[in-house]
Amino acid sequence: MTGPNALLLLDDEEVLPDYMASTPRELSDERISEVFLKFDHDNSGDLSKFELSNAVTELLGKPPMTTQVAAMLEVAHSNGLGLSLNSFAFLVRNFDWEANELQEGLGADVYEVSFPNPSLGFVFRFVPERGIVVVSNISASSLEGGIGVNDTLLAVNGAPLGFISDPKVRKKGAAVSTGAAFKFKLIFFCAPAGPLSNHRSYGTAFKNHF
Repeated sequence: MTGPNALLLLDDEEVLPDYMASTPRELSDERISEVFLKFDHDNSGDLSKFELSNAVTELLGKPPMTTQVAAMLEVAHSNGLGLSLNSFAFLVRNFDWEANELQEGLGADVYEVSFPNPSLGFVFRFVPERGIVVVSNISASSLEGGIGVNDTLLAVNGAPLGFISDPKVRKKGAAVSTGAAFKFKLIFFCAPAGPLSNHRSYGTAFKNHF
């Protein structure tokens, strides 16, 4: 059988072409590699963890939930900034997309904001003894009432920042994401009324990344 509705025969098994694939397991190596290379912006051979959400969106046709991205990175034990092609392919094909616990919210006092372009409209400050960055000033009136001064940045596109020892490294990784064609999301933890709380209490979705 030929034509657009033909099935591809691989190892005596019938596999749907990528444009007809109904599950991540049916995606071909070629398609996964194509998307991986598209989002490996610096040609390093690693996919920035901040681009994982965008790459999955490209593959599956819909954005993953923030809780799913955080869980994927935990499964991959990705404490650094990159994922190899093999790790990316394994995650996409074997991740439990229907896990009930990942359908829940981010947790109390955790929220996310989408940005249509790299212009943020606020400034961060680094708190080295805590390994975190917090909002220090808000210049965009559109963000007032949404983002708060002293709120902690937890993640970019669902990828947890973890304990930050060198803010320049994290900034470089996040910059790859903000330069993409996709909108990007920043996830914050609301600052308490008193002194900054222990960062290890930040939300159920990120508790194992700090």
